[in-house]
Amino acid sequence: MEGLAWREDGAVLGLVTTNDNPRALSFYVRRGYRLLRLHADAMDRVRRLKPRVPLTGNDGIPVRDMWELQKEL
Repeated sequence: MEGLAWREDGAVLGLVTTNDNPRALSFYVRRGYRLLRLHADAMDRVRRLKPRVPLTGNDGIPVRDMWELQKEL
């Protein structure tokens, strides 16, 4: 995906991950992404639309927040 985006001047890539996945945060930060926003309690809003989203995730961590990351190309 980044290869395609490089063709555009001023391209910005964004993604989100949840607070139960610090390995993903580390993975993306090492690749030049920056933490843009913390969306506190965002998963409560997600669960209203998708009730099957689990309450706990990796290592039994409660899934509550979303981390928004961004990389300028």
